[in-house]
This record gives sequence, C-alpha cells and structure tokens, in this order.
Amino acid sequence: MSFKPTSFHLLERGNNSNLITWTYPTLPEESKILIQQTCFSEGLEAADLFYYKRCQKSWIYIKQFAENNKIGAFIITSLCYKPDLYKVICDLFVRKYLDGSTGVDLVKLYLKIYISNGICLKENSPETLLKLGDFPSKTGLKGLIKNLGIEIILLYNALLIKKQILVYHPKVEELQQALHSITKLVSHRKPDDILQPLVQNITELKKTSTFYLIGTTNSTLLKQQNSFHLLVNLHSLVIDVSSKSKESFQMSSLHKDIAHLMMHLAESESSESEVIEAILKKTMDLFKYLKTFVNTEEGGKKIIVKEVESKIKNKNLQTFLINLAIAKNIMVVI
Repeated sequence: MSFKPTSFHLLERGNNSNLITWTYPTLPEESKILIQQTCFSEGLEAADLFYYKRCQKSWIYIKQFAENNKIGAFIITSLCYKPDLYKVICDLFVRKYLDGSTGVDLVKLYLKIYISNGICLKENSPETLLKLGDFPSKTGLKGLIKNLGIEIILLYNALLIKKQILVYHPKVEELQQALHSITKLVSHRKPDDILQPLVQNITELKKTSTFYLIGTTNSTLLKQQNSFHLLVNLHSLVIDVSSKSKESFQMSSLHKDIAHLMMHLAESESSESEVIEAILKKTMDLFKYLKTFVNTEEGGKKIIVKEVESKIKNKNLQTFLINLAIAKNIMVVI
C-alpha cells in the first residue's frame, strides 16, 4: 500500500511558540523537537505552506495554516516518499479541522482513507475517489533542464557519481518541487536513498553525510563550499563546482552527448514521463558501457585502472568511469 503513515499531529501556534496539541498514535521526541523548531520558522506570513523534512528514515509532511483565528500546522509522518499524495491528504485534514472536527473525527477520516485505499476529494462523493496506488506524481524536469541549460549535465554527473549537492531556493515549495524533479534525473534510484529535502542551519547540515541531494532556503549555507562538491542556486540559476571537486567534473564527449540529448528532450513535445524514461535509458546504456571494463576473472568484480587507461585516451572520461565504478560499489584496482 502506498499510504504508509506512521503518525498524525496537530500543532498550534501561540505566543510565538509551537505546541503539539494532538497526536495519533505517538511521536518520537527527536521528531517532535524537529517539528516544533521547523514550523513557522519563516514567520506567520508563510502560513499557507506545504513542505516536508526528514528525520532518520521518516518523511515529515507539514501543512501550515492561518484561518478562522486558528494558526497552526497539520503534520503526517510516513515511511513513504509521496509529496504530491501527502499534500492532498494534509489539505483534507486541515479543512476538516478548520470546519470544527475533533481529534476523533480526524482519526475516522484517516481510517476511511486507509481502508478504502483512496481519497474522496468531496465528502460522500465516491466518483471523486482517487486511488492512492495510482496517485499522479507531478514533475517539472523539462522546465528545470531549460532553466539550467547545458549545465544540467553537472547536476546529472554529480548524482551519478554520488557527489554531495546543495540546492538553494528562497521559497521552500519551489525548492522542493525542483528537488522532486532533480531526483528524476536518476530515476533508477529511490529518493529515500539520496534526498534530504530541507536543512535550515549548520547543525542540521552536519547530519546530512548519508545523503547527497540536499535542499535549503538558507542562503548562508551556500558559503559552506568545503562541505559540498556542487552548489546549485536555483534562484539565480547558477551552478558552482567546489574547488576540491574540479577534477570530478571535467566533461568528456560522452557528457556533451548526454547534455545535448537532455536539451533536445526539454525542447521537444515529449511528456514528462517520456523525458524521464529517455534519460533512464541513456543511463542504463552508460552502465552497460561501464560493464565492458569490468574484470570478472578469479571470481571477482573489479575495474583495473591501467586497463581503462589503455583502452581510453581521454583522461576526463577515464576519471568519470572510475568515479562511476566507485559509486556502483565496483572494486577499483590501481
């Protein structure tokens, strides 16, 4: 089942403090502190926001609201990465709460969704039932490629070889829509394995070592260049390679071919899903090419650097293939 919530929570805002006033069934203390520190951190003017964070393996979906003299947020924690789905569910719970429903009513709504495995967008209207398993996922990969231009290849390269990337935008919803699209550049990988969708300070930043696609709305973190290999400023559409990583981002003719393919796809009439599928196919072809350099003698699986150098004269391509092998946990023998 794609609807895998672990808990539901209501946070109310008062006297410049956040208080979680309703929980079902429980909430770990670490998640509670994170939620209280995060909600309304951008001020009450950002009340009507939907965004999400991570706490270890849990996704924390947050919908803030300010209406009918009520200021607060509805939160769902889940083991499932489905931001579009959980936005709709959070909106439903917020509307229910603002209409005067109690905690018991909210639990009943949750059970109704869970048992039917679908969402009625209108009360008592089964024809508007959206099945959770078929819930559409919206992406804007074509627009992202157009905006970043030929430099999209730097982002693709960094994702493939698992280099740490910091992505900045001042607006959290636009940031996370872009991050969702960026994950589709490597759709063979699960967002659970690569994405930390929102960090707001140095303390949080220090906990991101297991992820390599990290989002922030805090522009001061862009100054932490030594902590990242690639910094993507979506607000100014600028991509910077850190000085320690220059060698890993030297482009070869192979990169240029992939970059031009992406540009062509972005300008084409192809749908989002067709663009994602075409990039995936190109990635799989790349992995097949890498396999031609893998030595399986003596029962091992390894790449011997000298053999790569003897077959390929372009040093940039040599470096990329070795980095790609390392990212795929293939033994590299010097």
